[in-house]
Amino acid sequence: MNNTQLTIAGLIRSLARFDPATPCVGHIWVADDFEDINPDLTPDEVIATIALADRTLDAESSLSWSFLCDCAETILAQRETDA
Repeated sequence: MNNTQLTIAGLIRSLARFDPATPCVGHIWVADDFEDINPDLTPDEVIATIALADRTLDAESSLSWSFLCDCAETILAQRETDA
């Protein structure tokens, strides 16, 4: 999913090039899910967390809950260093 707009609209555009009957697998996390991952994230930090996850995702680690929690912690740590 790298280098694509990180929105539902961007995902739809990216997938539109495939025949709708093409088999696939995917894991979709939306901004609202990040309230459960870490309720301290601001809306901008949620976007930064999603972008970090997209940039650093490795198929070996998957887009798991713990991976996203680690990404959120990285973004929150930047808040402290930027303060």
